[in-house]
Amino acid sequence: MGMGAISCDAWTITLAGLKAICPGEVEACEMVFQRHGYDWDSFALAMRQEEFDDLSDDFDPQDMVTAWAALQAAFQKATSVGTSHLELGIGHYRREDGDRYDELEEGCYFTVEGVTQLTPAGERFKEHLEVKSWTVFG
Repeated sequence: MGMGAISCDAWTITLAGLKAICPGEVEACEMVFQRHGYDWDSFALAMRQEEFDDLSDDFDPQDMVTAWAALQAAFQKATSVGTSHLELGIGHYRREDGDRYDELEEGCYFTVEGVTQLTPAGERFKEHLEVKSWTVFG
């Protein structure tokens, strides 16, 4: 089987930028994650793999997923300008799966959809956003 590379790019936002827009919802996510022994990196990896580690007897990943969905909804609401808005996503990057020129740091990253054309929402929050690119081999 041959190998190939897929070029990826996305508008991203830092955790600090996300906290500036939705501080209460970010804090709520972090509290729920901490209760289960997760942080942003481990949550993003679990979401990528669609598999959560059972770290406690009362483990239920649904409360983490619910907190994340609440953050996504709050982000969409906070970034709405007129009829446009931004959508928040999450991913996990492993340097060993990419290329030396990739701009992402190892671990969790947040993507933002609805920015490319610099909609009114993208224009309003552009100081918190930046485009990054990376490569995936497979």
